[in-house]
Amino acid sequence: MQQHSRLFQMKLSKFNLPYYEYIEQMKQPPSDKRQLCLLCLPNNMMALCTHDPKAEKSAASLAVNIGRFDEPAELQEMAYFLEHMLSADRKEEMLISTAHFVY
Repeated sequence: MQQHSRLFQMKLSKFNLPYYEYIEQMKQPPSDKRQLCLLCLPNNMMALCTHDPKAEKSAASLAVNIGRFDEPAELQEMAYFLEHMLSADRKEEMLISTAHFVY
């Protein structure tokens, strides 16, 4: 976060956790009326939040630029485990995924 300190302002979430919000105006086409907010988390993960008051549904997306080829030998299949934990939509599925990795 040091290299971006002039572009981001530190804030606290309602849970008293720190994050950094981009303070400059982001470029958008004039026809795009959505509100954009760029956040940087303490672990340097960036999140682009979009608010569209006319939208009927909401969604979230996560892209992580790391995978199984980046795992240390002692944590093989960790990326696979985390993928299932992030995408699990039922508690049973999460428990089965977790049980697979608990030795």
